[in-house]
Amino acid sequence: EEETTYEHFLRIWQNEKHAPELLPYQIEVVQALMTQVAVQQQEIDTGALDKQDNDDDDLSLAAEEHRRNALGFPTSFLHQMDVDRIRYTLADYHRARLSKIEKFAQFVVSDAEASQALSPKELVLVEKFLKLEEELFRTTLFQHLPEDLQSLQQESLGAVPGHTLSMMQKPDLDVHVFCRVRDTVMDFRVSDDDEPMTLDAGDVYFILYRPLRPLILTDKVELV
Repeated sequence: EEETTYEHFLRIWQNEKHAPELLPYQIEVVQALMTQVAVQQQEIDTGALDKQDNDDDDLSLAAEEHRRNALGFPTSFLHQMDVDRIRYTLADYHRARLSKIEKFAQFVVSDAEASQALSPKELVLVEKFLKLEEELFRTTLFQHLPEDLQSLQQESLGAVPGHTLSMMQKPDLDVHVFCRVRDTVMDFRVSDDDEPMTLDAGDVYFILYRPLRPLILTDKVELV
């Protein structure tokens, strides 16, 4: 059975919520879903769905849907619930992305791959956010520090020899995540030192995120 736009978006939404990094913005799917919501909302607001429910004969889809509704709600009420649910998932998807953008703002603009994951509006947002953040630190903190420490990109020697400490927050890709396999993956390795393994379709694994990245981007696995 062919996957609907909303079902596809649900997978995108869950991947974004559970991934430690910012995933590529799925603008085509988001726009298609928003268009569907707008069309359905217009039908609800104009009463077109309820009119169809009253005008169609007993064999119509609307009449059948009405008969299945034991509480007798109008068709528009049921469709409004669907629209509200979709709007919530869309909003939560963007909230998850906004949280990561604010947390990893400096990294996102300094890393080419991370920058390409942004939508055009997100790119404008992160640039404005960094400008405001820098202005805040400059007026409240940096003026009281030595000149060589007046930067959010400052690095210093850590307690461990050969290691540096950076004020730039980066996503930790070496965390474990739960994933469900959509298509069987052969010869999968967690690291170069590990033996190859097969990830069977339908199985759920608790595994390192980093080696899963290419499989998530190609829809072979989904985060849960």
